[in-house]
Amino acid sequence: MATTAQIQTGPPAADPKSSPLLVRLTPTLMGALISIAVCFPWIGSGRLLLLDWLGPSTPLIPPQAYGLRGGVVSGLAFTVVVNLASHVFGHFTNVLPALVFFPIAATGMARLVPTGLAGKLPAALLYAVNPFVFDRLYVGQFGLLLGYAFLPFALASLMSPKERGWRSVPGLALWWTLLIACSPHFVWIFGVAMLVWFLIHLRDRETLIRLALATVAAAVSTSYVLFAASAGGIGVKVGLADLRAFRTLGDPHFGLFVNVMGLYGFWRKGPELAKDVVTGWPILLLGILIIAVVGYGGSWRERRADPEKARRALLVVGAGTVSLILAMGDQGPFGSLFRLAYQHVPFFAIMREPEKFLSLYAVALAFGFGVGVDRLCRQKPKASVIVLAAVALAIPIGYEPIIFGGLNGQVSLSSYPASWRAAKQVVAKREGSLLVLPWHLYVSFPFTGHRVIANPAQTYFAGEVIQGDNVQLPGLQTESTSTRSSFIAYAIANASLTRSFGELMAPLGVQYIALFKTADWASYGWLGTQSDLTLVYSSRSVDIYRNSAYRGLGYSASSLTSVPNWGSVISLAQQGSLSGRVIQAAHLAPGAVVPPVLTSGMVRSYGAAVTRTGPTSYRIAGKPGTWFSLAEAYQPGWSLKGVGGIQLDEGNLGWRLSGSPATVSFSPAGEAVAGELFSLAWVLLLIAAQLAGRQRIA
Repeated sequence: MATTAQIQTGPPAADPKSSPLLVRLTPTLMGALISIAVCFPWIGSGRLLLLDWLGPSTPLIPPQAYGLRGGVVSGLAFTVVVNLASHVFGHFTNVLPALVFFPIAATGMARLVPTGLAGKLPAALLYAVNPFVFDRLYVGQFGLLLGYAFLPFALASLMSPKERGWRSVPGLALWWTLLIACSPHFVWIFGVAMLVWFLIHLRDRETLIRLALATVAAAVSTSYVLFAASAGGIGVKVGLADLRAFRTLGDPHFGLFVNVMGLYGFWRKGPELAKDVVTGWPILLLGILIIAVVGYGGSWRERRADPEKARRALLVVGAGTVSLILAMGDQGPFGSLFRLAYQHVPFFAIMREPEKFLSLYAVALAFGFGVGVDRLCRQKPKASVIVLAAVALAIPIGYEPIIFGGLNGQVSLSSYPASWRAAKQVVAKREGSLLVLPWHLYVSFPFTGHRVIANPAQTYFAGEVIQGDNVQLPGLQTESTSTRSSFIAYAIANASLTRSFGELMAPLGVQYIALFKTADWASYGWLGTQSDLTLVYSSRSVDIYRNSAYRGLGYSASSLTSVPNWGSVISLAQQGSLSGRVIQAAHLAPGAVVPPVLTSGMVRSYGAAVTRTGPTSYRIAGKPGTWFSLAEAYQPGWSLKGVGGIQLDEGNLGWRLSGSPATVSFSPAGEAVAGELFSLAWVLLLIAAQLAGRQRIA
């Protein structure tokens, strides 16, 4: 059992491993209780569907891992772990990240704070229960939240005792790698902490070299991100419009600075926030800040007696201050520098939502709060300690009271309607793609309580699903660079001009179209007037159309037809003369070889047998000399016998067949997979080095 002295104050710089078992486990148990109090409404037979969270998906390894669809694999490790967990825990995996978040976050924060339980528990509670966590839970950014939970562990590794020397390098690199595996934003978030620690130890050559080696080791560990991205190219374009769309919000009464100091500022409005119901929230915030100042002031005054402890406090408060400024983005005191870095520093554009920098500030606030409470407890008579500790625990709960009970009932489990299950059966045996309408990336449904969520079609329906990738924010309609997506959006906008919409979608491999009756679904009434679309299932929530113009995953024609623009494609479909044509726009990509074209007349169509032989390959049997269109979104790297495909007008891939049968493959996939295997091998090597270092210390 922990003694009274340990509960009240504890050793000033206690080693967590030497603390009594109860002291070490109490924060974890508290985190588990918080988890139950927050998540108990989400434990059931439904699914937790959120703005950025739909749960596990198929296949186990996403296409991006091979460099496809942009090759953005920054969350690859998190995705694979979630998909694997779904095979063990089933639908329970939907809520599992939320359940484990609170114990991890509370444990990490408690271990970082160098006090007894009187300081550890308030710090852990404030770190796990605050507006920043509430906002990220509401939108389902579980990768970011888990990185946030592990952040105190990484900071503790950064501040590892000097006597460990070079043996601390693998551990530090592994923690940074884990953070990035959860969310790529921690490249910069934890990078701020590394920079501050570097500046604190400018005269300590050994520490500087250790930081440099850990940075290089972490960069090598995450090199798979660059391999996949270089193989596939980034499928989104991020610019100043993103910076404006995802700008940190200020409070209408207290402005931007007070809002971010209070761990608010998430760009998307929607849920009821704690400050909407707690009228005195600035007073509670002021109390937290005053206690934190007491904690940091005490650490500074004791710098001569315990310089190492003072340096650790300086790191936390320094990194927190820098991150607080960065969280204001281009609106802060250094907004112009932030905008300059956003435009010119490689990879800094991933911080288009600058409020994520508050992760480090939350550490600093909770750390100072815990140390301050511990210091106040040491200055009070024993009879007052219990009251003071109770108040210290009540303040974080009073500051964020609506996080409990499923965010105060604002998020509940959802169940897909029976009609969705019936629609799933209708399209289950399809060979081609399912086009999902309305064409929105984010949409609300009655079964989600009309909360806006990410379109769940790709995780609900098996097989290839084509759905909207347009964010549709003010001033930012889309970030996608896909010509296929642009063509679909154009065809939808001009669908009233044709009666052959199925013919327009056939080259994309669209075999069925699903229309979900939500948002602006009524504006898609033209689907029922198309001559090549047949309604095969209808319900109150979804209609399914079969595309009779579907020819398979590819088709061939004797010549390539050139058209000046997409309007000409619509016109051909309206005239009924599109059948059998492989369409190529006159505006080819720079450097593309212009093939022979046929500008008028009908083109005889030849059948082409296409079989998908793997995630990155197709087997094609067609007549040599014909032009072939593959129902795969154009991306550099696809080749047929070493010849790269051209981008057809609909965003497809096209080749002229020189022999049959032939194999079309995505050649950069090998490079992407090799990069991932290399990173995995490097991580295993770091783990082995870390274990060997611990054995030497022991």
